[in-house]
Amino acid sequence: MQNLSNSLAHYDIMARLPLVKSRETLVLYGEHDRLRDGEELLHNNIVNATKKTLSPGLLIYLKFGDPETFVDALLEFLKP
Repeated sequence: MQNLSNSLAHYDIMARLPLVKSRETLVLYGEHDRLRDGEELLHNNIVNATKKTLSPGLLIYLKFGDPETFVDALLEFLKP
């Protein structure tokens, strides 16, 4: 697992974002997420990306701490 983490840390994902092929992509962040710096980069570089910031004080790890809010956001995005 450590090798995978090291490899991912040095992988230039930004150059590959325009290659993401999907009808829609959800960029989901918590308001106080430490990784929030990449939010706009993802949103602006993935075709058909939808950005959603979750409730104040929540982190993206809310899928563990507040799974109901996480699932609600996913279900809202997946509605036909």
